[in-house]
Amino acid sequence: LKKILIVDDDPDYIRTIREILKNKYRVSMATSGVQAIASLVKKIPDLMLLDYDMPVANGLQVMEMIKADDKLKDIPIMFVTGIDDREDIMKVLELGPADYILKPIKSADLLEKLEKFFLTKALKDTGKNS
Repeated sequence: LKKILIVDDDPDYIRTIREILKNKYRVSMATSGVQAIASLVKKIPDLMLLDYDMPVANGLQVMEMIKADDKLKDIPIMFVTGIDDREDIMKVLELGPADYILKPIKSADLLEKLEKFFLTKALKDTGKNS
């Protein structure tokens, strides 16, 4: 099973997303950017679903920390957030996330996005190895 780390400061939201994903993916959770980074040091996920608007370290800062670390920089990150401010979105997109998903997202749409992401990634990885 692919491993997905969900990072969001809303525990109810994390539980909801976990329920949607738990039958298809191995899901771990972090309720802060600091907790996420600590978790990444122990176990690298295949994908990270990251909220933008969090206390202490927001999603942008967390992504910057990950991209600055040689061991972590290749972790694909999808932002799942309620932030639709153009300026904030542009800052995030400059860091090259795998996707930028606005909340709320329907469970079917989220599952479809994840399936497409992993399929595309598998095809790219196969292309690299051949």
